[in-house]
Amino acid sequence: MHTGTMEAACGEVIRHTGAWVAGFSRSLGRCTTLQHELWVVMEGLELAWNMGIRVLNVEFDNQEAATRLNSIPQLNEPSLIRRIRGALCRQWKTMINYIPREANKLVDSLVGLGHKKNMDSLIFFYTTTDNFKRF
Repeated sequence: MHTGTMEAACGEVIRHTGAWVAGFSRSLGRCTTLQHELWVVMEGLELAWNMGIRVLNVEFDNQEAATRLNSIPQLNEPSLIRRIRGALCRQWKTMINYIPREANKLVDSLVGLGHKKNMDSLIFFYTTTDNFKRF
């Protein structure tokens, strides 16, 4: 997130047994740090579900967001948290975990791309073992 303008971008990587399967980068416009992290989770959950992934370990670097998503639902939760909880209740196994930012430099690179794109743009990356394709 750009601290001066509050302009945010998000990015995420989906891995299978350590190999990069897919990722995305998206500009979010103006939002808080918590909203930014929640959008990362929502976009990642949708991408994983649409790819047919049914066992997912979600790791991100915001302790507050991880704590809120792992806690008992509250009556006055923001709609984005309710949407994420709905996605987590689908027929799949998911875990939400906090990891330090330093543990995932690749995601930081994707976020940088999101700052260069329009708010509505969503970029998907898919890989094979030796080939990188951009859709």
